[in-house]
Amino acid sequence: MLAMRMFGQTTYGKQFIGSFLNKNQRQYWVKGNGKYSMFTFPILQFDLTNSKDQFDFMPNIEGSFSVREVNGKLNIVLKLEVKNFSTEELVETITHELALHGSKLNKIINAYKKGDMDAVNAIFNSDPEENNEHKDLAKKNSKSLGVRNYEKTREELVRRNPKLKRIFNKEQKKYEKGFAYKKDK
Repeated sequence: MLAMRMFGQTTYGKQFIGSFLNKNQRQYWVKGNGKYSMFTFPILQFDLTNSKDQFDFMPNIEGSFSVREVNGKLNIVLKLEVKNFSTEELVETITHELALHGSKLNKIINAYKKGDMDAVNAIFNSDPEENNEHKDLAKKNSKSLGVRNYEKTREELVRRNPKLKRIFNKEQKKYEKGFAYKKDK
């Protein structure tokens, strides 16, 4: 809850969370704007202790951004592994999932409105492990909307809570090690 509130106090966090709330509704200290209130934004928290459960429920051990259709309604889903993660680590994971990967939200919603889930699945299937977005983050590619949103949100969070700088820097090094130095073919 605290990590979502911290994310919700950023410009991007207010816009993202607020879009799923009815006008003037409040959650995580964010006021709703109603833009996507006809859709659902569930946040699923997991406390997974064994690796099989982690693999089955969480493709990424820390979090994931995905979509699903439930009873004819689009759900934008944030999954978070919460066991043994500090509030600060969860803030980085939320920022990663919603600012980096969630930056394609408008594209997802527009595809859904035009072509239902087949069009949405095509967006996700074009880069199923989101490696292109991870490469862009590793290289700090400012042409990427997701990277720009992530970096701006990161800056706002670190300005408010300097303890977060260490966590964000540690994660950036992981992205760089895993993606930045692989040759593109």
